Amino acid sequence: MSAREDIPIEVAGEHWLEIIARLRARVWRETGACAADAFPDGTWRDELDPHCRHWVVLHAGVALAAARLSVHASLDDVPEAAQYRGFGLASHAPIGCPGRVVVASALRRRGLASALVDAQHAAMCEMGVRLALRQAAPEMIPLLTRRGWRILGPASPDPMFPGVVFSVAALELAPA
Repeated sequence: MSAREDIPIEVAGEHWLEIIARLRARVWRETGACAADAFPDGTWRDELDPHCRHWVVLHAGVALAAARLSVHASLDDVPEAAQYRGFGLASHAPIGCPGRVVVASALRRRGLASALVDAQHAAMCEMGVRLALRQAAPEMIPLLTRRGWRILGPASPDPMFPGVVFSVAALELAPA
């Protein structure tokens, strides 16, 4: 696979899922914002990952940033649906759940998170997503609000990330 450096490329397959899962855990460990017992096997993945679209950004041939997108038929199918129901959201199917944006510390502040969020957004538009929902880490909020996301309020605390106040965010997309 050939790709320009620092541009998100969509990837699939177990090989890439393993690379992404290791990258996620490493990036969160670099921040010092995860629990000591988080990611005991050095990876962060879940049962949804094989069913998602994934992007990586390669730098010197190594994946140093990544993101994912899942799309759901109803609010009930969204991971952690209770987080979103509490904000009285109407279910405009399909619903996109972009997330897991990670960028290695050595490459932060170079626009990689922006490029990944843009790739997620383009994919949601292509797939006819009407409503996008995510839980955003504090660093992501300025990026998201500049792109029209509404911050609805705090998400429930996540014991994997003690002290990190994630926010529930929503974006309505125009029908195709």
